[in-house]
Amino acid sequence: YKAIDYFEQACKRDPNYAAAYAGISDCYQLLGNWGLLQPEIAAQKGMEYATKALDLNDSLSEAHTSMAVALSNQEWDWEGAEREYKRAIALNPSYSTAHHWYAIHLLVPQRRWNEAIKEMNEAEKLDPYFSIIAANTGVTLFYAGRHQEGINQLRHVLEMDPGSAYAHYMLGTFLVAASFIEEGATEIERALAIRP
Repeated sequence: YKAIDYFEQACKRDPNYAAAYAGISDCYQLLGNWGLLQPEIAAQKGMEYATKALDLNDSLSEAHTSMAVALSNQEWDWEGAEREYKRAIALNPSYSTAHHWYAIHLLVPQRRWNEAIKEMNEAEKLDPYFSIIAANTGVTLFYAGRHQEGINQLRHVLEMDPGSAYAHYMLGTFLVAASFIEEGATEIERALAIRP
């Protein structure tokens, strides 16, 4: 909740600062996504702040990305979300979060594997040291049926960031799915040790 507090302070200093409202939207949506806030509260707040950000600045990539994730994750409005993601990327092709969330929140659930992998690769190219992007590249590869590549990618993430509970958990899950039960269970135990 610390990030929300900082974004709210920014909004108090400048009530027209659209990026701060988009940041608050993203925080609420991530809290809901990770099960740290009741979904109905996260959804309502995420949509409210994304709308405010767009009202203030319709040419802000971050605001369109916030709206896109709200539409896909809370409203199941795939067409509306895709329009928002494409608008966000058109406004700022270098915004890695737009590529990342477009892939993981829209293309993967729709099983549009080639597009999802392309967007994840672009996100990773733009932000190569952000372990959640690199981990979700592995997730996308595995779900796309490229199991060994996905597992190898998650191992690479853990070389870069051994403290990533998410990467340990996903690697463990995929190893179990690939019948490497003992090794997979060890990875899941590592994830739990990092994030009980």
